[in-house]
Amino acid sequence: MSDNLTYPRVNSKEFKELDFRTQLWLFNLLLHDRDKYSSLTGEVVVDEDLLYVDDSINFILSQERCGNPELDEDSLPIVYYHNHWAAYQSFYKSTWYEEGFSPLDEFDIQHRRIFSLQLFSFPFLAIDRQAFRILRWLLKDSGLTDFRDLLFDLVKLRAAREYFEKESKKIVDVWNASIVALGDYCTVPELNLDYPVIDIEEEPLYSIETEELVLLHTMPRFARKSGADSAPYAYVPLVPSELYNRSQFYVKSWDLLV
Repeated sequence: MSDNLTYPRVNSKEFKELDFRTQLWLFNLLLHDRDKYSSLTGEVVVDEDLLYVDDSINFILSQERCGNPELDEDSLPIVYYHNHWAAYQSFYKSTWYEEGFSPLDEFDIQHRRIFSLQLFSFPFLAIDRQAFRILRWLLKDSGLTDFRDLLFDLVKLRAAREYFEKESKKIVDVWNASIVALGDYCTVPELNLDYPVIDIEEEPLYSIETEELVLLHTMPRFARKSGADSAPYAYVPLVPSELYNRSQFYVKSWDLLV
């Protein structure tokens, strides 16, 4: 076959008028050498398997650029954020659930995929330096075994640090102060009403306390205040428990989209 000729595209009327050998040759180029096929026919071949990549990229680029959420001077130590996209190196089998039911839809969470990255709009908590130290202590040294109490203990200890034990650098002292001063409180709302340290809406707080949303507590991410040299703020995703508790879903790493 001469490469200097121009050939009709596969399945066109003119293509069907070619001899069978030429048809097979062009079809083979379409399957195995698309650049050459395009140069001979003038047809740009679109790989339909990659159309989702263009769709996801265009979708993300169309979103308002919000940057890293920051705690300003007036923010409470723990802040709830939503509608922020993040990229996750994770496995997510989107076909587990029958049509019409998904924990993503239930919590108004969106999902896209670009190659090996899963893009989710999970909500998350932003916590300040002191709260992050407390969270790390709760996970490693406190002996906490029931993570359903994680948010309550975090808020309680951060309140104790804010209102009762400001001098000691030992978190165990803050723990003791929380037991003495805040031992009568049983829920985050009643504790936060008297000693406000968490800026969160009632609905997500209910979802956390009822374990519909769970903290992805093992993978905080950090960002510093713009123009400041302060210690990092930590951002912790809130994942629907229907995902978090399934073996078909796991997160290897993640980061915010800015």
